[in-house]
Amino acid sequence: MSNKDYEIVKISLPEVKEFLKAVRVTGSTMVGVSTKTFPVEHGNCFDVETKCGKEFRILNFAFENLKELIRLEKVSWPIDIAVVGKEIAIVCDTRIPDEWYPVEFCSVCTPQRLLSLPQRLSIHLSEVRGERETRKFADGMSMTCFNLR
Repeated sequence: MSNKDYEIVKISLPEVKEFLKAVRVTGSTMVGVSTKTFPVEHGNCFDVETKCGKEFRILNFAFENLKELIRLEKVSWPIDIAVVGKEIAIVCDTRIPDEWYPVEFCSVCTPQRLLSLPQRLSIHLSEVRGERETRKFADGMSMTCFNLR
């Protein structure tokens, strides 16, 4: 096949509003996580501040994994992020090996429109079984509640 039979294209990321540099972590959730082996599959979500002073919740990376990558000197600040909504972003730093990125976004912190179809189906089934509910408030914020029986 000659190079005239095709064109090279890059995958589009229509959800991305802009790319920014995060300079520090400003907070994290506090779920207990086993950190014996890395990368951890499920960890704490966290917020970052960018060079321009804006804060974003990170949807696709565990706080424990970021700390470990910094400890191993695989990455350092600033970290590349992509803004995908109001006050939400994803880590998209080429210095981080692919295997450190989770396959799915956090199903608690992530707006449902950004979740994969299998994640949305799982949430739907949990809601139908009465195991989980999502509460939406007047200010537009929502919170996931798990009904542990």
